[in-house]
Amino acid sequence: MGQYGDALQHRVRALLHRELSTNDRFEYFTTADFAPFLEEVAALADGAIEIGFTGGEPFLNPQIIELVELAVARGHRVLI
Repeated sequence: MGQYGDALQHRVRALLHRELSTNDRFEYFTTADFAPFLEEVAALADGAIEIGFTGGEPFLNPQIIELVELAVARGHRVLI
């Protein structure tokens, strides 16, 4: 995955771990959660990356279309 990809992967894991360890409610990833991640990707990655929406059924997330649109608008590949 390369230097930047590895850093991003670790950052996402840290964010998710923090969220999951402090929040016992079931919540979906929102566009407000995702936008800062995309800004971080833009700062660290050299070009587009592949962003995967997985973990159960991504289409249950009411904002899945908006999340995908945000990623695609910035030129990223999306895997669902």
